[in-house]
Amino acid sequence: MNMRRSAASLAVAAAAMAGIALTPGVANASTGGGCVRQGLIEACVSASGKYVEPDFYVLASIPGCSYLGIQVNDDTSGTYTRQYFSGCATGHHGPYPLVGTNGHQYSVLAFAQGTGGADFAVSKELTFSD
Repeated sequence: MNMRRSAASLAVAAAAMAGIALTPGVANASTGGGCVRQGLIEACVSASGKYVEPDFYVLASIPGCSYLGIQVNDDTSGTYTRQYFSGCATGHHGPYPLVGTNGHQYSVLAFAQGTGGADFAVSKELTFSD
């Protein structure tokens, strides 16, 4: 009788351990991000794998536009990268992937310089995790 209980207990314990071993770990995922429209510009930030993916939209022709630009802010470290583009084509620009740092928060400033001054938009903030 003792032998049967031991065998049954061993079988239950083995099944439980197998279940634990087969349970997948919790995946990390970036949170937040998204787009914000301001005037004729929409700035966006998202993540894919190890990359932060900033992009932006020029929604209509900007009078007297001389250039477009995008600035990716690492709001955690206070640093940024900036790119300028000649011409002012309407439509989607990007994404412009860059390697993210886990736990850092990123936002995007997209801008266009026109005769009426600068149009710009700032995205929602993304907390990065791959």
